Amino acid sequence: MSGHKQDPEKGPEKAELRGRIRAARRERHSADADGRLRTLSGEVISHLVLSELNRLSPITSASIVAVYVSTETEPNTAILRADLRAKGVTVLIPRVAGESLEWCVDDERFPMTESRWGIPEPSGPAVGIGAAPLAMASAVVVPALAIDANGFRLGQGGGFYDRTLGELDSTVRPLLIGLVHDDEFIDATPRETHDLQVDVIVTEKRTIAAVK
Repeated sequence: MSGHKQDPEKGPEKAELRGRIRAARRERHSADADGRLRTLSGEVISHLVLSELNRLSPITSASIVAVYVSTETEPNTAILRADLRAKGVTVLIPRVAGESLEWCVDDERFPMTESRWGIPEPSGPAVGIGAAPLAMASAVVVPALAIDANGFRLGQGGGFYDRTLGELDSTVRPLLIGLVHDDEFIDATPRETHDLQVDVIVTEKRTIAAVK
């Protein structure tokens, strides 16, 4: 499904790391029965992301930011999306369309649906597919299971973000912000040639500039 040729030496290494992180995320979610810590971490993540965006270029009503819709075990993006919308920012959120990501405007009038992988997706009209809708975005907030100091991310294995972001012009591409839990910022991720680097890593505790 990934559309990339897999490195046979990295495949098992990635699978083992994915399994460990997914298990830790489920345990974290179970321990936070009332969702209080998830809400608090979402507030911090929103503050840190907005601070990073304003540091580079002040957010205005003309800004476009793409943000993934988090599952219950991922770093919480719901508060970030709401805060961006409150500032008049156009927020783009993805859904899977074949081998690509299709983008919709984040609009509460359209309810979320659940994909076959259990991922929340928008039900509203699409504004475009692939990298084209991201060309005018100031930033893209991407999910990850782990990210290292060089900005290399371990994704879920579908390759959707690697394919989509790989289509962008590297000289004018938006800022890429990867979100992970703080203990998922690791020394090194298993890398393959198609893996892309994010520019900034944000956790519930800090902001880290990737070393490139």
